Amino acid sequence: MDENYESVRAAQEIWPQPLSDPKQLYRNFYDLMHKASHNIVCAYCGIIRYDIDGFSLVSTNNKMLAPLAVNPATVPFLFDCRITAIDQHHIMIDPLAIKDQNTISICNNCYSQLSSGSLPAEALANFRWIGPVPEELKDLTWVEEALVARSHLFGRVFRLEQSEAWRANIFITQRTYRIGPTEHHEALRYSTNVTRFAG
Repeated sequence: MDENYESVRAAQEIWPQPLSDPKQLYRNFYDLMHKASHNIVCAYCGIIRYDIDGFSLVSTNNKMLAPLAVNPATVPFLFDCRITAIDQHHIMIDPLAIKDQNTISICNNCYSQLSSGSLPAEALANFRWIGPVPEELKDLTWVEEALVARSHLFGRVFRLEQSEAWRANIFITQRTYRIGPTEHHEALRYSTNVTRFAG
């Protein structure tokens, strides 16, 4: 204990320690911020990330794009991206990932799955397309979005402090609401999951 006290006291006497070259610190900070300040979209899954090291650039003529081909008859909207090499094979990508006519960006997760010849589970071509947003649904507030959404997921966690009179319990509730017509013509579908943990 005495040794620990002495080491703390010695550290206090030399605190604060002099910094290294301020210009070099600024350069390091600038480089790190510039590296992590990109809005990069994955052409396959549409995810947006900010670290350039999490993406790879791929040629639009790369054969690894083949698993992303989609039958146009199954998609209720046009998904061409105005790149001939991609559109002629009906390959579905996110247009925001196009760097130029010859290059698209791909996240490392999708890249590794496509390199093995498999379709990424998160790919838009894996029946995850939603199409363009209609003009009537653009620029909605969050309240308006909640009103027109077909389903809602709510989660709540309640914590009750333990006292002498009663024992605390934690309740975790989940509710799923589905609004709109269903197979049985129900107006509202409601389900609740409750998990109880004794405190």
